[in-house]
Amino acid sequence: MFKKLIFAITVFALAQICANAEPLPAKNIVFLANNHESMVQNAISNGAREAFKDLGARYNTEFAIKNITPLTADSTGIENQADILSSALQSSENIGAIVIPNLSKNEKLSEAINALAEKEKPVALISTDIPESKRIFFVESDTSAIVKTILDEINPHLRENNFKLLVIYSGKEDIFNAPEPKPSMVSQKALLDAFKGKPYVQYASSVYFSEFAKKFQQEIEDLDNYGIIFLSASPLINSVPIKRDSDRDFIIVMSLRPHLGQYLRNKEISMCIGGDYFGYGYLSAIAVAEKYFEDKNPPKDKRILAPIKYKVYQTSDFDKNWNALFK
Repeated sequence: MFKKLIFAITVFALAQICANAEPLPAKNIVFLANNHESMVQNAISNGAREAFKDLGARYNTEFAIKNITPLTADSTGIENQADILSSALQSSENIGAIVIPNLSKNEKLSEAINALAEKEKPVALISTDIPESKRIFFVESDTSAIVKTILDEINPHLRENNFKLLVIYSGKEDIFNAPEPKPSMVSQKALLDAFKGKPYVQYASSVYFSEFAKKFQQEIEDLDNYGIIFLSASPLINSVPIKRDSDRDFIIVMSLRPHLGQYLRNKEISMCIGGDYFGYGYLSAIAVAEKYFEDKNPPKDKRILAPIKYKVYQTSDFDKNWNALFK
């Protein structure tokens, strides 16, 4: 009994010592995006911050996410991701990184990731994988599920006479008949691949859709049956209401940016769909921290998360999730 009492006292004392111990120096996880889509970056960063709550207690360390975007990192933009990453991780305070790679020109970035791995600076990737690199973790949305969900919305309307699908992307000018865009995300590329050779698909470029709709009012009115897909929410960023049109069957937006809530509430768009950005950041931060502090690899080095979608009757869920997770 006496030995048990002594053991219990010893355990309690050690616990108190640990609890009162000075925290280790603060550590940063660098987040390097491939564009300046701030809302998406905020959601990913907030996911990482949520993970920091547990990681901070586990490793007795204060964590922070250090955002580096093409606008602030280098005047030449996204082409120098490898150089930006290597430079950022030279600091001892920066223990690893979460990166959204470009869809192309990844050879140099792969070399940078490998060099950082040798220096025990782990890197997790989001959306675009570089499997030949020594990245420790990769997370993406279920791209096939995103494409299937969108096609399921479109297919019932293909039986309509003269059906036209306007696929609108963010451009520097308004063009009604535009060339096929260069995708900036894996999900966009997968959808564009699904549309190849489809006679009902027409691409359009828009700065602000409100101005696009005015400029091409007659061309839009000439469409008997049509639907619209926005490859991003950028043409709707000015939040101007979308004029109702009895010939328009649906509007789908490949984004979850918060200003889309008003379009859902007003039933101006049919659906918005995108990745679990918060989940990206949460899982990636855990993978980087565990590798750095414990040399522990994730149970799976690749995770595919279900996409998130909202329709007009799910507006309250959309607002709730943005307020709770993505603000």
